[in-house]
Amino acid sequence: MDDNLEDVRREVENTRFALADKIERLENKIETTATKTLNPAYYVRTRPWPTLGVCAFLGWVVGRSLQSRAASTHLNKPETNVIGHLVRTFTSAAASVAGVAAGDFIRDSLKERKTKHST
Repeated sequence: MDDNLEDVRREVENTRFALADKIERLENKIETTATKTLNPAYYVRTRPWPTLGVCAFLGWVVGRSLQSRAASTHLNKPETNVIGHLVRTFTSAAASVAGVAAGDFIRDSLKERKTKHST
């Protein structure tokens, strides 16, 4: 009877250790996800050129969609040609500003990365 009780205690202890190990691995995965996978700065530091390309592409797509939406809403109205032109100009400028901001962010991240590696 004592042998059975001792076996159960050992089994409970082994299960406790296995659960603690699994919980620790899950915590590490959650931390990795929070610090790397969901963090845009991680991608800028580790893959700056592809990130710049993705940002430029997304800026272009957003700019084109805003331009086409503005053009389609003002297409048949002759009195809104000036307004349509202003909207298209504004969306182009907004896309350009977004691209410049992404480039500045990447450049600053690269400078920071260089200073960390040189020290």
